[in-house]
Amino acid sequence: MRNIIHDTPKYLQAHNRLVQDGEVYLFENFLNKEESNSFFDNLSQNIQWRQEEVKVFGQVWPQPRLVAWHGDNGLTYTYSGFKLNLSFL
Repeated sequence: MRNIIHDTPKYLQAHNRLVQDGEVYLFENFLNKEESNSFFDNLSQNIQWRQEEVKVFGQVWPQPRLVAWHGDNGLTYTYSGFKLNLSFL
């Protein structure tokens, strides 16, 4: 696996995609298909993904995404009525 900071080819152009209040950079073609698939497989298999349920107009539905929360041990994060305990990677 390559070092992202030191092994990034000089020809890659980074473009800030946010208009205000922050920075998000897109490095097009940063990973080749094999590297991308390797990262995806690793993340999908080694992270404890969850799918919470949400109540919409009186009906309960699974969220349309998988989520995982990570941070300092013992912290909690709350949004939309969900209280999540953060865990380590």
